[in-house]
Amino acid sequence: MLEDAPDVTVLLESDDAETVLYLREGEGVTSGTHIGFNDGDPNNYHRAEITAESLAARTYTIEATTYNPEKAGNFTLTVSVAGAAPPPA
Repeated sequence: MLEDAPDVTVLLESDDAETVLYLREGEGVTSGTHIGFNDGDPNNYHRAEITAESLAARTYTIEATTYNPEKAGNFTLTVSVAGAAPPPA
């Protein structure tokens, strides 16, 4: 783990589709290191969350999709950063 590197939480929610969420280091859907995967909360398949601890400053790809590739849906994607210095005023 890196000192002073923030913890990042990615949350995907949908009212009408089962969510699947991927977080990878690098650019693009098939990019490098796989950091996290969540195919929905077992109690709520319309919500998927990944928390990555001490995430270094690099390029990352978030893939937000549905469990069923034939089903589209409306999503809300939220990214939260904890432990990072606030941006300059």
